[in-house]
Parts: sequence; C-alpha cells; structure tokens
Amino acid sequence: MNESLLKLYCKYHPEFLESLEIFSECNKNRLLKNLKTQNTKSNFLSIVSEIQFGELFTKLNFEIEYEKKYKNQQTPDWSLFSKKTTTICEVYRLDKSKKVQEYTDFENEIKEALRKLEYNYLIEINLVKNDFDIASFNTAVIINQVKNWLISSAKVKGDKIIVNSNFAFEIKNINTKVNHLCFIGPAMRIDYKPHKLAQEKHLSENEITKKLKKYKEIILDENLAFIICISIDFVSGFEISECVQYFLGKEINYIDYGNPLFENYESENWGSWWTELGEFYSNPQLSGILILYNNSFTFLINPNRSQRIYDKEYNLLKEKLLSIKSTKLKDLST
Repeated sequence: MNESLLKLYCKYHPEFLESLEIFSECNKNRLLKNLKTQNTKSNFLSIVSEIQFGELFTKLNFEIEYEKKYKNQQTPDWSLFSKKTTTICEVYRLDKSKKVQEYTDFENEIKEALRKLEYNYLIEINLVKNDFDIASFNTAVIINQVKNWLISSAKVKGDKIIVNSNFAFEIKNINTKVNHLCFIGPAMRIDYKPHKLAQEKHLSENEITKKLKKYKEIILDENLAFIICISIDFVSGFEISECVQYFLGKEINYIDYGNPLFENYESENWGSWWTELGEFYSNPQLSGILILYNNSFTFLINPNRSQRIYDKEYNLLKEKLLSIKSTKLKDLST
C-alpha cells in the first residue's frame, strides 16, 4: 500500500523522483523514507508539500536539514542555517475536508480500475445525487457493471449507462490517442471549513494552533526564528487573503445591539471600522508565514519589530524571504 502511493504519484508526475536530487543525500533519504511509510493519500501529499518548501529553501541557497532533532525529541520539518542563526519551519497542508477526500478516493478507485481496460474512449462521469452515502455502494460492483457494458458492444458517442441509480457514465468521444479509458468529471467538490485556518474558541485546537504552541520552548531557549509554511490546496476553498486577515488582522464594523461589550465605548464610535489584530500580535514567537498557493510562494512577515527576524543577524533570511512575491519555483535558479 505505501509503496503503491509513491508509485501512483510518480505515474502522474514522472519527474518527481528526479526532483529529489536537489537535496543532500541525508535529506533525500529521510524524505523518501517518509513518503514510503505514509498510509493515506492526505499524509502522502503533506510530505509532497514539505518537499516543495524544501525545494524553495534550496533554490534560495539556504543550508537546510529535514527533520533535525532538537531537545525533547522534537523534529520540525525544516531547519535553515547560517553562520549565526537557525530558523525552524513547520509545514501545514490546508487541503480538502475528510468528507471530500473520502468522495475523491471513492471516485479515483473506480477510475483507476477502469483505466486498465484497453478502450480508447473518453467517458464523462456524472452523479445523479452529489451527496451520497459511500458505505451504501460497492466500488467492485460499479466497476464490473461498467466493464460488462463496455465489453457487450462497440460504443458510439452518446452511449450512456447509469449504475446503481446514481453513477452516470457517458461516451463523450471515441478513437482517442491513448489506448486506455480517459475520464472527465465528476465535478470537483469544495467543502469549505474555515476553522481549519482560524481557531474557533468552542472547537478543539486546529493544526495551526498546535504548531504555534509546539515549539515555543525551544524557540526561546535556542533563540530561533520560526516560520509556518502553509500549502493551500485549491479544493480547500481558501485563498491567500484569508491568511493575511487571520495573521495580520482585518477591519471589522462594530454595531450596537445592546451588547454589554460596547457599554464602555462612546455612542459616536458605534458602527465605525476598527482593526482586529491578527495572530502575529498574540504569537510573538512567530517570525512569519510562507504560503504556497497556485504554485506560487508568498511571504508574510510578523510586523512586530521586536520579533527576532528583525535582528541584524537575520537580515539575510528576512531579505530573501521578503523577495518572494508570487514567486514560482521554476522562476528560481539553483
């Protein structure tokens, strides 16, 4: 299972293993070990995100180490070194919800099995009902019914079958240039979960909050800079602007509805625009946020001038990261 995830990924990204050659032998071996031991696609793709940030750091000419061990056996994803400084970086993949991932895995299992059939058809898959109980359907049954339909006779454009009253397969083209089935659809699902980024008081700690707290002790004890790297998957529904608002702050409009929260404010201020400070201001240990979105990197620096990243010895780190503005990996030379 673990090896097959790597093999499947390489099937669609044939240059992937070669891209790891940019790393030192030690870093490459640690990354490969982690890739081969992941049990789910979500965890596997999280390691891919770590690799993408590692590529960026390498192309920015940082000396880096993957999963360097610190006190208390803590191993942040990346450590960046210079003569006098160390910066630790934690990577978080802001991806699709668990529900959407389950739907995606279900649909991909059907597609992967059918792709093995040597028919040069383009098939569109649609759902009669978008929300369905996955446990009520057996992928093997769906796959066999579609196989039998394809085998029964030569197909023409427009031929269609509906399986289990919910899965529609229609021939959209024949005589494609590849000797296996190709698919379009179903429509991409987006299940937006704002609490995956912004911590809500009544919910348990999300991954961002856990990372903000996790390394406080070694950051203070060893005088480290600390960067959280966020990889935003399109299907998560998030955009960079939401990271800006959450970490830097946003404008809010206070309106009086008899809430005692406002009883100490003058009435002429009710309804005026105020600034709600972001997480940078309550997390002075955080040096910045490095965001990967749509294959481009953007850096948000903590505006608190007492933050370690503004110290003279961190000038090189700060300048290199601030130079990243919608920067793509392909635009950087090694």
